[in-house]
Amino acid sequence: MTGPSPIEITTVGEVPDLARRILDGEVFVLRRGLQQLGLFEPLVESTLEGIAAAAGPEVADKVRRGGFDRIHEWVNPPDLPKLTDAVYDVLTPLALGHLRTLVPRVFPGSGTFYFEKAPNVRFHIPFDHAARYRKEFDKFAEKRGQGKIAAHGPHRDQWVDCPANAINIWIAIGPVQHGNSLTVFPEDYGKPFAFKDGYILNGERLHKPWSFALDPGDAVLFLSSHLHGSEVNRTDRTRYVVSYRVT
Repeated sequence: MTGPSPIEITTVGEVPDLARRILDGEVFVLRRGLQQLGLFEPLVESTLEGIAAAAGPEVADKVRRGGFDRIHEWVNPPDLPKLTDAVYDVLTPLALGHLRTLVPRVFPGSGTFYFEKAPNVRFHIPFDHAARYRKEFDKFAEKRGQGKIAAHGPHRDQWVDCPANAINIWIAIGPVQHGNSLTVFPEDYGKPFAFKDGYILNGERLHKPWSFALDPGDAVLFLSSHLHGSEVNRTDRTRYVVSYRVT
């Protein structure tokens, strides 16, 4: 199962039984995986295309020059749902092509795979910018699901109709730091918890989670039935991540 810390991978394909080990509960961090696969720049450019469509080319140019972690400086919080939708519109048709490159190389020998049709586009702006817009962000979550533009409480994806053997490929497109990161609860793997509507109930006792500091292009690889969630963004930076689920 899981060890005392995530397992670092520096070279795509260096772990020949990676898929099996993830299905057994191990958690991996793949460093600069997207750059090694030639997918980082296409995802950046496609994202900027979506931002330009929603917020205009001037904002897209500012993001290109200043970084995805500063999006909140140029995009007002009420406009974040529209911007996220626009990026979905660009990235969704590309998902299969990207995964046809990614899956055989990251999971050698894995053979046929199935995937969630739309990737998960996740812009988490600093909480002090987002707090007043909870109602608007909750409405967006009714369409796209929780965790896209606001923090996601501890959950297992199988609680919201995902297969228990799905692998999450959680990719930093902008920098991710402790304080706005993914959380995974390795010591609670496989333990039964009371939940409702996809979320763990208040009062359940959890162990301390892992969080992850990632550079753009890094990815966390973990089983979707791990208990996981997201930190409330207590930093002064936007966190931009794209994630895929595959079996």
